[in-house]
Amino acid sequence: FPADDAGAGAGAAESLRAKKQKYQEKREIAVEQTNFFQCAVCKIDNGDEGLVCCKRCPRSYHRKCFEETCVSEESAMDGDAEVKRECNRCAWDNRIRPGEDIESGVMKVDKKIKDAYAKYEDTPSYTFMALMIGELLQILEKLKKYDYGFVFEVPVDTTGVPDYLQVIKKPMDYGTIVDNLEKGRYTPSSSSIPSTTDGEHMDAMEDIVLSALKDIDQVHHNCLLFNSQGSPFYRAGEVQDMKWNAYFNSHIKERLPETVQASLAAFQESCKADRLKRSSTRSFQANAGTARNKNVAVFDPDTKRIVKQYSSRSSARTAALMLCEAGYACEWGLTQTNAKSRLEAAEDPSKPLLGYQWVPTEKIKCGNFKVKPYFRNDDLVSPTPNNIVILKEDTVSGSEIRGFESEESAYEDWLAEKSGSFNDRVDRTDEGDTGGNQSSDFVKYYLDGNKSINGVVWNRVEPDSSAGVAASVPKSPLKVVINEEHAATSPMRLSKSEENSAE
Repeated sequence: FPADDAGAGAGAAESLRAKKQKYQEKREIAVEQTNFFQCAVCKIDNGDEGLVCCKRCPRSYHRKCFEETCVSEESAMDGDAEVKRECNRCAWDNRIRPGEDIESGVMKVDKKIKDAYAKYEDTPSYTFMALMIGELLQILEKLKKYDYGFVFEVPVDTTGVPDYLQVIKKPMDYGTIVDNLEKGRYTPSSSSIPSTTDGEHMDAMEDIVLSALKDIDQVHHNCLLFNSQGSPFYRAGEVQDMKWNAYFNSHIKERLPETVQASLAAFQESCKADRLKRSSTRSFQANAGTARNKNVAVFDPDTKRIVKQYSSRSSARTAALMLCEAGYACEWGLTQTNAKSRLEAAEDPSKPLLGYQWVPTEKIKCGNFKVKPYFRNDDLVSPTPNNIVILKEDTVSGSEIRGFESEESAYEDWLAEKSGSFNDRVDRTDEGDTGGNQSSDFVKYYLDGNKSINGVVWNRVEPDSSAGVAASVPKSPLKVVINEEHAATSPMRLSKSEENSAE
């Protein structure tokens, strides 16, 4: 994270630290990757290990695949391609290569298209537009088979993307367009409304082709509008949009009537305007936005990574509620009434929601937020070092938080740590416990046990009087009281010989 004292002198930095709460050291934030992990050549997905990622497109390559296809080919980048990390496939996106072109110049209308649009056979442009529909179907099949075409082949699963329909007003995909074209489901909005100010009209078949062209642009527009700029899916949308324009400019554009071209251009401009309005809230690099529409990042306090981003607080609340309703373990009983306050409180690492901090993106960008470790209990009187029998430690940072002279004081601290914690609610749900004998739970599961609370553990130690500190060596308990109902399974149960030797 950006240091608080960036650009300041040492004296100013110390003064600043004294006035502000210290957050954490400078650290790289791992944001959503901008490339797909599947190799663009061999199609094998090995995660991000050993991949060469192109800086201009979402493609990734194994080093060997990159060298073979992006350096040695005639159309490859120049000699320093390996240094630039730019692949030659980027140049393929905006042009039609040999083997990618469609069959054009056909003068006979396909029977399936002829049957689907038979009722418009008397339209002046029927034959010309019916042949164009056949070409559009060929182009759509080519787009499906081109890089990342599978992303746009079927409708978006909105159950897995809860805020998709809040942003996208007209979902569209290649499969739906093909189905509509083949079955004649596109109908003219009107065959008698002038398309230009000079009174020119579009006939029914021209209007149908225009609707299909708008829907193809709608597919790419939806992708660029919903996804954050620079994300893998955003860049995949750019790849497909460029390929579509290569086909469009080569086979369709110059053959369209001026009225159709003008209407399509107006639609494309309106799409650009919509994306421009949302660009400041969809991109991680953008400005903060308005107070009512702030980006929210889901931050993992243990790995220090951003695992998800939402474009607004309302979409983040919706996602949290859906996860709770789906049965995911949650620290709080989340409802429509308290979701807003719980989400705001989850900025604090001591009050996580679904195991994560939910922090406004602009705070993460400037490092202005708190992270673990957070429970220090500095208000308690510290025991003498050589009298410490139990140490409280943070397994995430590896630091010792404080020591205790007795099990009773450690137990009281455990109760304070446990109240409102994630583990407490999960344990009660799993075990059907509504309170029970918590002291026995502490001894059985947490004291030298295999459970922790938010990464915090309590371990017995052997006092080292010579060093004046407690050595981190587990010690057998001397005075452990366990309820008989737990005695048989308790890992801390003393044998008779151990009890006698202890006495």
